[in-house]
Amino acid sequence: MTDFTIAVLDGVLPSALSITLDILGAANRVAQMRGGRQARWRVLASQGRVDLGQGLGLEAQPLTSHSRLGASVLVIPGLQLLPLGGGAGAASVEDFLVARLAQPDVRLLARLARAHRARGGVVAASCSSALVLGEAGLLDTRQATTHWRLADLMLARHPTCRVDTRRMVVEDDGVVTAGAAMAQMDLMLMLIARSHGAGVAEQVMRYLLLDERPTQAVYAAAGHLAGHDGLVGGLERLVEQHLPQSLSVETMAGLLHVSPRTLERRVRAATGQSPKAFAQAVRLRRARHLLETTALPVSEVAVRVGYSDHSGLHRLAKGLLQRAPGQLRR
Repeated sequence: MTDFTIAVLDGVLPSALSITLDILGAANRVAQMRGGRQARWRVLASQGRVDLGQGLGLEAQPLTSHSRLGASVLVIPGLQLLPLGGGAGAASVEDFLVARLAQPDVRLLARLARAHRARGGVVAASCSSALVLGEAGLLDTRQATTHWRLADLMLARHPTCRVDTRRMVVEDDGVVTAGAAMAQMDLMLMLIARSHGAGVAEQVMRYLLLDERPTQAVYAAAGHLAGHDGLVGGLERLVEQHLPQSLSVETMAGLLHVSPRTLERRVRAATGQSPKAFAQAVRLRRARHLLETTALPVSEVAVRVGYSDHSGLHRLAKGLLQRAPGQLRR
């Protein structure tokens, strides 16, 4: 019996596929050491072979309308967000993905995913490939996540989907979605925990030196956003420069010479978060850096990022990272 079917579309992110196979391999080594059952999987691909670029490739079984998934979990790693070699005149991320979703191999995989879920099978996808599940009609009325950059696109195409890009992995009635490309790791760890137990998944995490990342919010607040929206990059710098002061949305908008409504619209479009949530993520990222690189007491770290005592920082860390500040340091 096959436990996992990895369905690989043309343009797959090589890292997402590698992570999938690395975690499955590590899980089998751990299971073998523990005397447990090892997982079995197969790789299906649009062309019967996965071209990963840079001269790399992977042999696979062809993905056809006759492909049988059995009782396996269908896993779809994320796709590139832009065509390889795209220059200044390349399509936007949204336009590229919309065109990609209309292509025959995506339509075929969407039909297979829909039929598999209708038979009670579990389907899972990360990053942009969560939109493939949308093409299968599997996001309607369900909770889901994707790359935080794609939240608006997912909502536009699937208005009844309850999109939550703060979370790394979301499961709703047999449909599992994960955030940005590296969230494929979180997705696979969750699936391994389901099929082989939490003990195996935890040992895989330790074996591969992986950390727990239950939210994308902290990662959405990063300097490279300035390349997508200068206003958002300016907001990040503004929050950092004024620490430990906590600025209101109105004050931040005024300092950036825009209206609060414009600030809200631009930040939400770029990150999927409100300006207030974005600012909190910047503060938490700074707090995490201090906890990991200094011996400052947690109470002092809290003060340096704008909290009068450690309880505010504790609530923020528990809410976004599901860990107390002291656990981040350990």
